[in-house]
Amino acid sequence: MKLQHQKDMNGCGIACMANLLGKPYNSVKKDFESKFYTIERGVKIFDIVNYLKSHGLQYKSKFFNQNPKHKSKKGEADKFSRIENSITIIVKNKKYPTGHYLLKTKKGWVDPWYDFPSIDNVRAVVRSELPGKLRYVLYPVE
Repeated sequence: MKLQHQKDMNGCGIACMANLLGKPYNSVKKDFESKFYTIERGVKIFDIVNYLKSHGLQYKSKFFNQNPKHKSKKGEADKFSRIENSITIIVKNKKYPTGHYLLKTKKGWVDPWYDFPSIDNVRAVVRSELPGKLRYVLYPVE
């Protein structure tokens, strides 16, 4: 299936779930909004976990504090971010001023809005590295 790119300003979480589930973006968005809320302000981590659970997938979230006063273990953050089918949320930065969700696959991290800030020609691209520091990782559990 072709990589799903986000079609809304705050749709990176929806695009990650669409890519993970192998479904079209618009289908996941419609289903998510019918169960939770409109995505105008983005998608909450807890609700992604619950949405994936409603599709038979068990996920947990792990927070990584990027404040220099509270050092998360870099090795631990790297380990969790590299779990296949995990969804990584990066900290706000110049490229992504509200943070950003990316899906980890065998080939790398699927960035559903690679060519930010253009919303007219959005592309989903697999990156070999994350475009920012980790904030959270949503990872599959058995």
